[in-house]
Amino acid sequence: MAPIPDSPCGLRFCRDCNEFKPIGEFPKGKRRYQCRKHVEERCKQWRRRAGVSKNVLAKVWHAAYMDARAVFQRKVTKLSQADVAKLFAEDGIEPAVSFRALPVDPSAVISADNAILVSMDERRRLVREWATNEDAERYREMVLQLQGRDLVR
Repeated sequence: MAPIPDSPCGLRFCRDCNEFKPIGEFPKGKRRYQCRKHVEERCKQWRRRAGVSKNVLAKVWHAAYMDARAVFQRKVTKLSQADVAKLFAEDGIEPAVSFRALPVDPSAVISADNAILVSMDERRRLVREWATNEDAERYREMVLQLQGRDLVR
């Protein structure tokens, strides 16, 4: 659509309202032809379309990334947000920020095969255990006990 010029009396045409409005009712910055009301409505629609679970997956992934760097001293992670979604699906859990992805084997890079979902309380215990002892075998046993799995050696 061709740009509609501002009128000389300080008004701009809003394409959604289909009327001229004062320039002050338009967002600052790039010249747009939607008033603030319609820009905000459009942003709300985009947020709803993105879905809550996508934001949750991003937060859980970011926490896993930060844990890998800060706690386990790994510069690289091979875990993606799609892998985090698969972890939630495999465990039959609705994605929530109250869970964290941690490596099963802390001496290896966190990846889809080396990740497990734990609650925040379980995460605190595991991280505390790793920070005090750095005993990979003890850590791995604790992770597998939390998930109710048999220890595979």
